[in-house]
Amino acid sequence: MANKEAEPVMISFDKLGELLNKKGKKWQYLRDCGISPGIVAKMKDGTGHTDTRTIQKVCEILHCQPGQIMEYKQQNKELEAVEKVLTSSGSSAPDQTPEQELPEDMPPFM
Repeated sequence: MANKEAEPVMISFDKLGELLNKKGKKWQYLRDCGISPGIVAKMKDGTGHTDTRTIQKVCEILHCQPGQIMEYKQQNKELEAVEKVLTSSGSSAPDQTPEQELPEDMPPFM
């Protein structure tokens, strides 16, 4: 059965907006070149997933590589949730234990 919760979008097209500006173009340019308005809106707003065929077409239109128009942005939702629980309960992360000293005859690790 399919997961009802939407999968978060972790690919950002902020670089695409920057490249369009650098080339003196607007998002409308992609629409004029055949990219559907809905897909352009998803890339601009970061609200949905984009097919690799669309990425390929954008790269062909702008004569660029995928890394010039998009980037992976890791979300730390799990970390934020843990920190929220810890701060709301008054707890804090356990102290780290000090490093143990190595015997004198043991060579250091490289």
